[in-house]
Amino acid sequence: MVLLQKVAVLCLACLPAIAQSSVPLIGSQFPVPGATNVPLNSSILLRLNIPAVSVQGALRKTGVTAYLPITVVPVSYTNGQIVGDIFWRIDNTLEPNTTYEFTVTVPGLSSTFNFTTGTDFDTKPPELASVNPSTANGPIDDAFAPFQFVFDEPLLIASVPVLLADGNGHTLSNQTSVSLSDDRTVLSVRLLSGPIPPILQISLASTGILDLSGNPFGPVGRRSVVVRPASASGPE
Repeated sequence: MVLLQKVAVLCLACLPAIAQSSVPLIGSQFPVPGATNVPLNSSILLRLNIPAVSVQGALRKTGVTAYLPITVVPVSYTNGQIVGDIFWRIDNTLEPNTTYEFTVTVPGLSSTFNFTTGTDFDTKPPELASVNPSTANGPIDDAFAPFQFVFDEPLLIASVPVLLADGNGHTLSNQTSVSLSDDRTVLSVRLLSGPIPPILQISLASTGILDLSGNPFGPVGRRSVVVRPASASGPE
C-alpha cells in the first residue's frame, strides 16, 4: 500500500498475466464516466485486461490544479487470477455536489474521466439478490457448472472464502475457483474437484465481501443445491 500526495503508484511487474493481449485496455470502471450523485464515501476502481509494470492514479477537483491524496490497493481473489483490478481509496471525504477528474496512466494507456458527487454517504450493505442456477424446478444436472451469486450492487472483493458442506452440514474440502463479472455484481463459484454429495451446500463467508463504499455483506449467503448422483463424480 503506497500513499502519495499527488499520485498513487502500484507495481504489478511480478503478477501473472490474465489475458493474451499486449495492449492495456480498461474493461470496466467505477464510478462510470460522467456518473452523477456519487456517494461521498465512494472509491475508484478500474479493471485492466492485462497487468502493467506500474499504475498511476491522480484525483482532483475539476478546474483545480492541486491533486488529492489517494491510496492504491491491488484487488485479488482467492484463486489469485484477477490481477487487473486496481482500487483507489480516497483518503479524504469527497465534497458534496462537486465534479472530480480522475486520470489513470499505465505504460501504453492514459485515460481521464469525470464524476460528480451527490450529498449523501452510502451506508447500505450489499445484498444477495439471487443464486443461479435455481433448484426451484428440481435437481441441478451439472454440479461443476458455475454457481452465480447475484448481488444488488457492484462489489469490491479482497477475498471470498467459499464454504462447502454436505446435506448433514459436514465440511467438504473440494477445490473451488471464484471470479467476479465485469459489472462486479455476479460472483461465480465453480467446483474444480469431486466427489460431490447428493446435497451440496455452498456458502459465501461474509468476510471480504464489500461494496465500493466499504460496506460489508452481513449474513453468510447460504444456498443448498440438490445434485443428481449421476453428475456427482467429477468435472469433465
